[in-house]
Amino acid sequence: MLEEVYGLQYREANVQAFCAAVAVAGAKHLSYGVALAPQADNPNDPNAIAIFGQCEVKPWLRSKWLNEWHIGCVRWELAQELHEEFLSKGIPIASQLRNIYRDGKYTEINYFVLAPKGRSHSSRMRRARS
Repeated sequence: MLEEVYGLQYREANVQAFCAAVAVAGAKHLSYGVALAPQADNPNDPNAIAIFGQCEVKPWLRSKWLNEWHIGCVRWELAQELHEEFLSKGIPIASQLRNIYRDGKYTEINYFVLAPKGRSHSSRMRRARS
């Protein structure tokens, strides 16, 4: 399912750094994307899931490494659903960056939530109807 990163406005410096790094990585054919990280120790929401922007960096004459920025989170309704359906049962989830849209000060980052085969949103809805 396609989702928008929630809370970008609270982490503007990280978002800007991630977007700049993606532009460089794209030009150098390096890897970049987003990763989901459950935050069970979050005092406001034990179901919270942070979203980290990740980007490979390759300085001249040095080895590659991965930079990471906390850019936002999964909206709370989806985080609760992901915990109930997957994380509480030990089923792993992943994410894939879909796009980054920037227009002046406005930024939107979209991603897909990925689940193991047979655990997609449509599969779960079919099972619920049965």
